[in-house]
Amino acid sequence: MALNYKGPYDDIIDMPHHVSKTHKHMSLYDRAAQFAPFSALTGYEDAIDIVKRKQQGVALLLYWSGLNTSYELALFLYMVIHHFYLNNNFNN
Repeated sequence: MALNYKGPYDDIIDMPHHVSKTHKHMSLYDRAAQFAPFSALTGYEDAIDIVKRKQQGVALLLYWSGLNTSYELALFLYMVIHHFYLNNNFNN
């Protein structure tokens, strides 16, 4: 079954790929560098830094407190906050 479809690029579809005689082929690294100023994920690096700082803070609290897991730390912090809340009257 032969296709007789005539498309808009039929006149150039079978032409050989052009290779410049005056310009060297650009490397993939250089081609990618053209798009470096474009940042589709603005704020992404800042968000990663915030998460890292939070994780470092939890690790330090675990180290300083002598607790073994973040669950124990969360329980400890809950008890401290609950104790602080009960011993202070925030209604006034």
